[in-house]
Amino acid sequence: MKPSKPVIKKKPAVYDVNAGKKHFYSFSGGSTARRLILSVEGHQGAGKTHFALTAPDPIAFINLDKGEEGVIHKFGDKKISVVSIFPADTEEGAVKEMQKLREAYDYALLSADSNFRTVIVDTGSVLWELNRMAHFGQLKAMPTSYMGPNLVMATIGRIAAESSKNVIFLHRLKEEWKGNSPTGNYVFSGYKEMPYLVQAVLRMIRGDGGNEDFGFEITRCRHNTALIGRKFPKPVCNFDMAASVILNTA
Repeated sequence: MKPSKPVIKKKPAVYDVNAGKKHFYSFSGGSTARRLILSVEGHQGAGKTHFALTAPDPIAFINLDKGEEGVIHKFGDKKISVVSIFPADTEEGAVKEMQKLREAYDYALLSADSNFRTVIVDTGSVLWELNRMAHFGQLKAMPTSYMGPNLVMATIGRIAAESSKNVIFLHRLKEEWKGNSPTGNYVFSGYKEMPYLVQAVLRMIRGDGGNEDFGFEITRCRHNTALIGRKFPKPVCNFDMAASVILNTA
């Protein structure tokens, strides 16, 4: 007869109800943070990049879409540093470019050595496609979960929110379809939750006066919903105007 094994009684886990205290910080109210996080959407040539470059410099310009061509030279008096992120048609290549993007983005917003006042991502539409490629490669079937790419974009948005710097995500528009037919409307192209990660969404509108005749309409505003639908034409269509209206600093 084998001797029975001794019964080892496990000590009950000790749960400290005060352990979470260290994670809280005091909030005493006051004014809104003096920086602006925007999503700026519009068709090609609608003035998205031009508007973004009116933001305070030094500017970190994360270039995924070559949107700076023909525009950036107009701002020769500003300090602008460009990081080029290249399209990738393989999962391996996309992972490499996403790592490069995150290193540049995180440095610009989080590093104590960074003196940037504004970070521009041109475009968030291409960023979302690159992010999906990095997770799924060339899709042969729709993935059952987007948790991975969604968390990456949520982190990118949270980093912007935790920073004291301006962040502008530029986005293309795409034609809206219902069933097999186009509706004639154009909608935002990119990570679907992006409008909820920014303080305001602007849609660029064109005038009839040439390449630099453009304005913007506020289509979403977290701080003041009364601004939704307001349009700002040239010459007041610039970052300072948007910041003063949205942050109420006028």
